[in-house]
Amino acid sequence: MRCVYCQAELAITNQSCPICGASSSSAAAPISLAGLEPRSHLQGERYQVRGQLGHGAFGITYKALHKATLEIVTIKEHCPADLLERNPNGRLHPKLGCELEYEQSLERFNEEAHALQRCRHPSIVGFHELFFEHATAYLVLEYLEGETLEARLAHGGFLSVAEASVVLRQLLSALHVLHGAGWLHRDIKPANILLTSGRAVLVDFGSIAPAGTHATTRLLTPAYAALEQYSTSAVLTAQTDLYALVATIFEALSGRAPTPVLERAHGAALPSLRFLGVPPALSAPLERALSLRITERPSSALEMLSELGLSLELASWGPDSRAV
Repeated sequence: MRCVYCQAELAITNQSCPICGASSSSAAAPISLAGLEPRSHLQGERYQVRGQLGHGAFGITYKALHKATLEIVTIKEHCPADLLERNPNGRLHPKLGCELEYEQSLERFNEEAHALQRCRHPSIVGFHELFFEHATAYLVLEYLEGETLEARLAHGGFLSVAEASVVLRQLLSALHVLHGAGWLHRDIKPANILLTSGRAVLVDFGSIAPAGTHATTRLLTPAYAALEQYSTSAVLTAQTDLYALVATIFEALSGRAPTPVLERAHGAALPSLRFLGVPPALSAPLERALSLRITERPSSALEMLSELGLSLELASWGPDSRAV
């Protein structure tokens, strides 16, 4: 027997959960935030949950087995913690008064799936399918082994100029596809870049929106946010994603994120990459992409690739480079 609130194992004689204190007589009460059990199934017997990969404010991700193909996949469950509760049978339902907001969040989740379905690229996490179950939506994605750029930087694994150039080329190529389809990622940062088998892969498209969307400060990470993201009247464009990507590369090269834009707008300086040994052919285009004024940045990923003297072709890791 398990506690319906925290899922701790309970003895039959227990009157309350020793972990969270909930009464064992509240078996019909909804479980808030608890994920699906390992070995549970989705879509009939098609997918078997192997365990959780992550548990955030907007959803839960699972490692799962596609039983017909024996392929390991990632399944993302739409589960905004402030809007939903889960019954003991696994079915989710909106909290009282949250029905409309939940429907809107579900539409955004579907938007993420449809964008990934259209934007196929080696540096964009692969889409498999979208399905509905337990009164919510599930997004099945490529399962990737590796570490995030954030994790790499956390233990001193800064990128060399050669490595950073490869990562930058791959992700600019991915943005060319994403922006060409009319979408913006809106939350590019080291935590959302996975380094795996010679690929830098953009993940977590939960903030995706059509190009031309108005800014919202609820959806930004200050260290990587462009100045226009702080104005609710501003329109976001490809240059907004370019700023975030280059801020990420700046940190990968230097070991620290660039000076936040609100500080720079009040006179704080942006450190020069040239003083860190980054050659001008790379540092100059990077610093231009970090301009406060959106009109002073490259207009597109393709233009930035051209400034860097790079092509859209994906780079491969040479014998002198460390594997990503």
